[in-house]
Amino acid sequence: LWRIDDNFITVIIGVFVFITATQEYQFVRIESLLEEHCVGEVMRGQFTRLLANQAVETAFRELQRGGEKNFLVFDDEGDLLGVLHDRDILSLLKANVESDLIAEHLLPAPPPADPGDTLKQVFDLMQRERYRILPVQQDGQLIGVIDVHAIHHFLQLQRKLKK
Repeated sequence: LWRIDDNFITVIIGVFVFITATQEYQFVRIESLLEEHCVGEVMRGQFTRLLANQAVETAFRELQRGGEKNFLVFDDEGDLLGVLHDRDILSLLKANVESDLIAEHLLPAPPPADPGDTLKQVFDLMQRERYRILPVQQDGQLIGVIDVHAIHHFLQLQRKLKK
C-alpha cells in the first residue's frame, strides 16, 4: 500500500503556503495601486450619451462600435436618468424588444464619483452595489464616466509597466 512520508506532506504544505502568500501579495499590490490613483486619471471625458426616448436598437449600435460597454441615459433636457449595461442590451435583443424605448429598461442612476476619489473608493462602491459605470462630476457638472472596464484596463497597464 501507499505510504506517505513526512517530507512529502511538508512539501505539499510549503507549496500551499507559497501559493497563498503569492495571492495575498497580488491582492495587496492591487489594493495599493487603487489607493494611490484617483478617478480623474482613469475616467473618460468623452462618452456616448444615450437618450431615454431612443430605441434599444440604438444602444446596440453603440455597443457594436466597441468603444463602450456601459452607458449613461439622459432625458431630452440632459438630466441623467439611469444607466444601461452591455449585458442588458444583449438580453433585450435576444428578447426581440429592440424597438422598445431605452426608458423602459434602464437601471436607476448611480451616485456620481468625484475626480479626486481614489480608485479604491470607487471600485469598492462598484463591487458592493454592483454598479458597472458611474458618472463623474466636479462642482455639480458631469465631466466624464468611469466603469469597471476602465479600472481593469488601468490595472493591466500598471502590471505590464511593472514587469
